[in-house]
Amino acid sequence: MISSIIVAGFLLGSLGKDPSQAIQAGIPTSVICEMTDECVPLEDAYTESELKLIYQVVETETHCQSVESKSHVASVIFNMINHPTKRFGKTVKRIITCPNRFCIGRNKITDTTKEAVRMAYEENTAPGCYAFHSNRRHKKRFSGFSYKFSDAAGHHFYGE
Repeated sequence: MISSIIVAGFLLGSLGKDPSQAIQAGIPTSVICEMTDECVPLEDAYTESELKLIYQVVETETHCQSVESKSHVASVIFNMINHPTKRFGKTVKRIITCPNRFCIGRNKITDTTKEAVRMAYEENTAPGCYAFHSNRRHKKRFSGFSYKFSDAAGHHFYGE
């Protein structure tokens, strides 16, 4: 309990000193929310360039899909960022730009994409999922992960 208060105090204190400085990745959003009784705003948790990368991936991977489908893809990104062992990378840029992981192509970001990213940040809509694909049929395993669910857009999600 004391360590939670110290960590929470550190996080809030660092925000008060320099609001443009993002909280370092590695502490899952849900943990920060539990420690502080309120969620750190998305814009304070990630830099503008990190958010742009996240938005671009979600927009590219789910263009013209529902907010729900977009939030599932965004949740996979946040799950990778917050993975306790950092097995996917230590920075948002490294995670997103890893070869053959995500598609990034669209620069025009829609409001539904921004809404979906915020939804995924505040409430993980694909808990425990670290991979997805949109092939016609799902497989029992993909990239070393087990099948968890499919969404209305035809994305199949996989996790531990």
